[in-house]
Amino acid sequence: MFFASLVAAIMLWKAIGGKHPYAFYTALRWVCLSVFVCSAIATFSVMREFDAIGFLHAIFGVVLGALAVLFNPFFEFHFRRETWRVIDIAAFVCLLLLVLRFYGGFAEELPTRIKRAAKPVIWFFAAGLVAYYVANEAVHLYGKYALATASVTATVFKVDEESADSETGPSEVKYTGIYRFQVNGKTYYGRTDHHDEIGDSLLVRYNPASPEQNRDATGDIFDETTGFIGFVVIVCGL
Repeated sequence: MFFASLVAAIMLWKAIGGKHPYAFYTALRWVCLSVFVCSAIATFSVMREFDAIGFLHAIFGVVLGALAVLFNPFFEFHFRRETWRVIDIAAFVCLLLLVLRFYGGFAEELPTRIKRAAKPVIWFFAAGLVAYYVANEAVHLYGKYALATASVTATVFKVDEESADSETGPSEVKYTGIYRFQVNGKTYYGRTDHHDEIGDSLLVRYNPASPEQNRDATGDIFDETTGFIGFVVIVCGL
């Protein structure tokens, strides 16, 4: 369960950080369903008495069961991307609790020498993973905004639709335009929330040294706020 939870946590981390192919989300649903179902059963199985501790176990088990339902691949739930990011963060925090709980019980049975050697390795791995994603995100944003000194006209050639079902009103649809442009004969791509019609022309700013770091000139750094907040929550959780 420890390794399954760790795999699910890494996949959720990637899901929070950006958009991925449909196959990735299908795999994520299967992994999370398996982990949350098994964890919910294990959580309820350790309840001996319905006291304060048992009540906390019951609440945590219900949360895990609810997450299993949300991530089930048989009857898929469809929400806006921002809603899924919140769900992913909540699931990520629950998985961290599961991992720490499992490791805490497992570590008590290990010899002292092994535990002393394992702790710095685990912390080094965790710190390295966090440092890698922090540096990668910082470099990407710096190139996308601070170093984007060149301009070019791009054309929207495709529009992605994200629908969200609503029980209290009509379904909402968010449109994201996918544009392309050329630099020195090579084609590059980007995404924008400000142009959602195929054939639209827009001004794009890009990093001359790395044109894949580009953005709609009408956007600003605050367009990255949601992703940045989610990333900060992940780091604080670790």
